[in-house]
Amino acid sequence: MNEIITKLDEIEKKAESILTEAAAEKEKMLKQLEFDKREMDGRYTSMRQKQEEEIKQQLLSEAETKITRQREHYEAAKRWLEEDFAQKKDSLAEEIFESIISP
Repeated sequence: MNEIITKLDEIEKKAESILTEAAAEKEKMLKQLEFDKREMDGRYTSMRQKQEEEIKQQLLSEAETKITRQREHYEAAKRWLEEDFAQKKDSLAEEIFESIISP
């Protein structure tokens, strides 16, 4: 009977040891998981910020290109109007003068 009690005591101690080791391993794995999660969050945050910056630069570049094209368009239109006016100013002035002096 003593032998059975001794064996049961050994089994109980081994079971306690296994449970203790399992708890320690579980704690170690939880810490590693938390560390990995923080590291991954940091990487994703960094990637997101990089993508946001790239998108911002792309949008700024597109906006600058559009503004440049619009500026060129309006400057061309202004030059055309100035040239048209320069060609027609004498005849326009004469028309205005004639309308003033003629009843």
